[in-house]
Amino acid sequence: MNNKYTHIGKDKKKFVENMFDKISFKYDFFNRLSTFFIDQYWRNRFIKKLNLKDSMNVLDIATGTGDVIIQICKKNNSINGIGFDCSQNMLEMAKNKSKKGEIRNIKYIHGYAEKLPFDNNSIDIITISFGMRNFNNYKNALEEINRVLKPNGTLAVLEFCRPKNSLFQTLFSFYFNRIIPIIGKLLTGEKLFDYLPESVNNFFSKTELSEKLESFGFKNIYSKNLTFGICSIVIGSKSNSIKQ
Repeated sequence: MNNKYTHIGKDKKKFVENMFDKISFKYDFFNRLSTFFIDQYWRNRFIKKLNLKDSMNVLDIATGTGDVIIQICKKNNSINGIGFDCSQNMLEMAKNKSKKGEIRNIKYIHGYAEKLPFDNNSIDIITISFGMRNFNNYKNALEEINRVLKPNGTLAVLEFCRPKNSLFQTLFSFYFNRIIPIIGKLLTGEKLFDYLPESVNNFFSKTELSEKLESFGFKNIYSKNLTFGICSIVIGSKSNSIKQ
């Protein structure tokens, strides 16, 4: 597989941060337009799978413009929400959305998943929506996530995963690889949107992602394909043993 972009390491870290800073002003519009608004359905299905309870600490890593954490905290204003992202510009968009919605139970923090600024065993639920394949080192990130989650705490991932072969997936692959980069360039003027399909091609399948979570100390793995496998939900709870 010939890659245009680097998919691991410090170079990727800086690239991802700069990319999202550049496209933040059109990010939500791009998501809605390129997915025909199906991304909202995916996030709703994802949130419904979380066992949310009063006064929980919920950390949304790669929060972007805050779609998931805002919806969670809007449903339950006793939840302590944290939106965490490597892009300052994306966080500013999220803060503005929270302010407009008068949602006050979220704080936003700039940082990287590979070094989380939270105490051991302090978070009840960690969510990651369409962001895990953007980590520069997923192993370090999963170790950190395991560290900050409370015993039996939940890690929930919503992600584009490498699909199985099928007629639908072939058609979608053409749209994903050929059309989406054009839409992104027209909306933002940036030639960065070929990163999206390439990052998915370099990421795990749903089964592989489930196995990775299990090897990094997560149990009771739940996985579900959405919309013919375009994206997947994978959820696990923290255990005390890490196999690797």
